[in-house]
Amino acid sequence: MCSAAPVYGLRNTEVLFPISPRLAVVGSFETENDESEIADQMVAEFNGAVAAYAERQVYSQDHHFRYSFKEGSEPRKASRLIRDPDFIRQEGNDD
Repeated sequence: MCSAAPVYGLRNTEVLFPISPRLAVVGSFETENDESEIADQMVAEFNGAVAAYAERQVYSQDHHFRYSFKEGSEPRKASRLIRDPDFIRQEGNDD
């Protein structure tokens, strides 16, 4: 996880914005305006990125989504998120 604040308009910066369970917007300096279907792996990585940057809570329509914190890693069930050591922040380390 990157702790630096995103700066829109700089290279290698993406802004992720979930709109609905089946629609999201990704803003990036390097990409063209376009729309596309993405694979389940990319959806899991998007979900993982949103959860990784959550301050205190993660909201979802249900517990059936998948997430992944590392590119290319096996997606995990959302029901495991609350116990996932990659998600749990250590006490006193909530910068």
